[in-house]
Amino acid sequence: MSSPLIVVLGGGISGLTCALRLAEQGKAVTLIERSWSPVASS
Repeated sequence: MSSPLIVVLGGGISGLTCALRLAEQGKAVTLIERSWSPVASS
């Protein structure tokens, strides 16, 4: 059985934390971010 496809939308603090936690559990995670940098600028 193959593992499910996990896609996290948004590279803010919540999205990065979610993706990291899933990856630490051995899941294959794709992170999609709108901007080129995951750090928001004001």
